[in-house]
Amino acid sequence: MELLKSLGINGTIGIQFVVFVVAYLILTRMVFMPYFKAYMERYNRTVGSEDDATKLTQETEELETEYEENAKALNIKIKKIFDTEKKLAVDEQTKILKAANLKAEEYRKSSELKLEETKSKMYSELEQEIAPIAELIKNSVVGKGAS
Repeated sequence: MELLKSLGINGTIGIQFVVFVVAYLILTRMVFMPYFKAYMERYNRTVGSEDDATKLTQETEELETEYEENAKALNIKIKKIFDTEKKLAVDEQTKILKAANLKAEEYRKSSELKLEETKSKMYSELEQEIAPIAELIKNSVVGKGAS
């Protein structure tokens, strides 16, 4: 006990201990707990926001990659459709051109035949007219020469 008195501890230590515990409990409930809750909320908002931002950035990158893959696949599909339709159009164009060339050839042949018919008709008409004209020329030339 002597040791306790030399340290300055007397009979009021029990009362001081009870006052300390009561003050500690009151301060814990009224000051420390609300402060700790506010601190944890602030921490969750900042660190949680950083985590959310990181998570959203990662999701954005994943969606961007998925979009690029879908766009590439769609472009390939569109190219296939375009190539198929282009081939069909070229085939149709070739078919139409062949038909037009055949029609043009038929028209050219029929025109040549008509031209040939007209030519032979005109030769026959000219042959019919040549004889009387030749007779007139002969009579004119012979008649002048005789006079």
